[in-house]
Amino acid sequence: MLILKYIILFFIFSFFGWLYEQIIKKKNISKTNNLPFSFPYGFGLLILLLIQNIFFNYSIITKTIIAGFILNLFECLCGLVSYNFYGYQLWKYNGITAFNGYISLNT
Repeated sequence: MLILKYIILFFIFSFFGWLYEQIIKKKNISKTNNLPFSFPYGFGLLILLLIQNIFFNYSIITKTIIAGFILNLFECLCGLVSYNFYGYQLWKYNGITAFNGYISLNT
């Protein structure tokens, strides 16, 4: 039953991430994804829940630092894998300080 809860949360956050990108950012991602989901948001939630469960005795500051590091690493790895295996760059941070265009160093 716990796995079903995480699957449902994954799809809820993936949908709201897609909605965020469509409405707030006005970004058309339908060229790469025909479904109304943006899966990095769902994976981000699962990573945050995992960090919360593993580091439950740590302070909120420590959890925030760990989460920031792991989420940026995840974003970078996904971008690198997509580009190196499929030849497609999912996102590009232009005009801001970024690591090879894959992760924003400003945020």
